[in-house]
Amino acid sequence: MSTWNAVASGGYPDSITVQVGDGGAIATNPYPGVYDAVWTARVSGTTANLYGVAWNGLCFVAIGANGTAVISADGITWQLVYPGVSTDLNDIASGGNVFITVGNAGVILKSQYGTGWSVIPSGVSVNLWGISIG
Repeated sequence: MSTWNAVASGGYPDSITVQVGDGGAIATNPYPGVYDAVWTARVSGTTANLYGVAWNGLCFVAIGANGTAVISADGITWQLVYPGVSTDLNDIASGGNVFITVGNAGVILKSQYGTGWSVIPSGVSVNLWGISIG
């Protein structure tokens, strides 16, 4: 049994709910907002703990330990990507078709498609644990 850390809903043309957790665990169900539905395990391509997941209108991105990031257009098939850091990424949010992720040592990264990440200087060296785009 996995420890689940985050959940997000999205998808096009059909919506799907994605949850991510320890050991690279990803599971989906086709009923957004119905968390007691039957979940299907997916292959993430990593064994790193995943701490956050978000949908930006185009794809899902899940982030986690040691700079791990995986992307998926449909929530079912996932691809490992390298965001350019090796520190833990603790949370991710999306808005305006962009992803922002935060992590340890003040790391803030931005990406439009979940690939090609750029650093946003935070000016701090403390661990960042959460982000929201409003």
